[in-house]
Amino acid sequence: MRKDAQFEMDSLSMENYFLLGEHFSTKQKNDSAFYYYFKSTQAIDTISNQREVDIYYATYYKLKALSKFGDCYALASEFEKKIPPRSWKYFVYASFFRENIAKSEKKFEIALNHNKDRLGFLNKIDETKIHGSALISRADIYYYLKKKERTYAILDSLILQEQKLDRNFKRQLYGNYAVYMYFDNQFEESLRFNQKALENIRAHAAPDFEKNTSLATAYANIAEIHIELKNYELAQKYIDSIYRIGFEKISRKIVRSTLNYQLRLQSLSGKIDMSNNRLLDSIFNYQDRLYQKKYNEELIALKIETEKKEKIAAERQATEIRNIQLRNRMIVLSILLLLIITIGTMFFFIRKYRTEKKHLYLQQRLLRAQMSPHFMFNTLSSIHNLMSANTEKASKYLLKFSGLLRLVLENSLVNYVDIDSELDSIKQYLELQLLRFPDRFTYEIATHDLSPESNYSIPPMLLQPFVENAIEHGFSGIDYPGKIQISMTKKNKYLQCVIEDNGRGIQDSKDTSKRSISTELISEFLEKTTGANVEISPKNGDNLGGPGVVVSFLIPYKIN
Repeated sequence: MRKDAQFEMDSLSMENYFLLGEHFSTKQKNDSAFYYYFKSTQAIDTISNQREVDIYYATYYKLKALSKFGDCYALASEFEKKIPPRSWKYFVYASFFRENIAKSEKKFEIALNHNKDRLGFLNKIDETKIHGSALISRADIYYYLKKKERTYAILDSLILQEQKLDRNFKRQLYGNYAVYMYFDNQFEESLRFNQKALENIRAHAAPDFEKNTSLATAYANIAEIHIELKNYELAQKYIDSIYRIGFEKISRKIVRSTLNYQLRLQSLSGKIDMSNNRLLDSIFNYQDRLYQKKYNEELIALKIETEKKEKIAAERQATEIRNIQLRNRMIVLSILLLLIITIGTMFFFIRKYRTEKKHLYLQQRLLRAQMSPHFMFNTLSSIHNLMSANTEKASKYLLKFSGLLRLVLENSLVNYVDIDSELDSIKQYLELQLLRFPDRFTYEIATHDLSPESNYSIPPMLLQPFVENAIEHGFSGIDYPGKIQISMTKKNKYLQCVIEDNGRGIQDSKDTSKRSISTELISEFLEKTTGANVEISPKNGDNLGGPGVVVSFLIPYKIN
């Protein structure tokens, strides 16, 4: 009776957590949805029905949407261990999970082996049925293994039997065929297959988020083809269709692609007007939402990890209590020891949680302060003014500006970036400043004692605010050419960055022109991560040719 009661309680908890996950999933709150989906999987001891499979399936896809492939692999292993012997239909899902993970990690030979296992299990269930999804996936694997003739043979055979396939399979079939045609530069054929995929997406009944993302993907693919064919008006038409769906209703990957296509389209079509400002606003708003989403996901992950540790601590506590009951002579001492351990453990986890949460707040604030909106709009204004004088030069700088935006967007989503990528973004930033202030300054960037084979990675966007201060304040009002020197050297466990300028220097002790919100936040971040302050001091005159300022600080690094 006690086992039956426990089973009913576990089933009820599983169902409640899953329904909460579904609720948050419909609200597009993927971090909260994953948290409750994951909680529901922990209430399952053995896979015994389709509902339990659906719970793991939903949890897997939320993890994949968050690009947590390591966690996907762990979830697939846990799922496989819970499958009873000879339960072929459940082993189909286990093979699918592993195949999908291998494809995401570009391990296509391994993915092919899992696909063969998957088809083997499907044939054990029903060998007369067309297993369209598995065959489409196999065609995809062959394509990336550069065995295109096998890819097209599979897809052509499925097209011949398309009357036996449902709308969802047809959507996958034509969508994949369109992608392959695009990569083979057969744009007209790709366009034809994309239109067929779009017809089946519209006719296929699916959850709103899934259907909206599929529609947006098809529109984006068609827009990209029209850009290649130089049909810019048609390309804009399909991009506008994505705008009408709404960014909040589709996946972040498609949002990024759409914004990139829009920038590319405006650059190629030569349309430089106030729409650029609106596009930048949409990029900044989307970036803010990504920062908040990333921050929430990290908090959820931290909460899950804390709960796991608390569960382990609770189990350890229960074991110790049972041992205490067997040792009557030591009961008082054991209880006191247990209380000390419990209080110490709770204090440790609470303190760790608060510290990490504070760090995440600091990181979020730092990311929001990374690049000055005034600089971006000033640069666009300069490009706009240049159009009337030198269109070719304006287009060149617009491409540089879009490249810098892409670097900032990509680098801000990770904690560490390759040092070459970071220095490249600084170079692009300086080149764009020279567009605003021609002949105002020159610059040099040098790395000393840093082996290229070591692959150093550093936190992104730490140098830019100090360089901006040198240009905006240090060179303001000077009547001689400015010069900026940036050097990176290894110093013990950190990299030392020195930024020197020959500007007007620090005028007096109350001069705060060299400080800004960005530099204050960066100083706080570096102090917490390296234990050293950012040093800002007068140059006192040297071979740079003016009073100048020297900014020196340590940067934490990783070696890839």
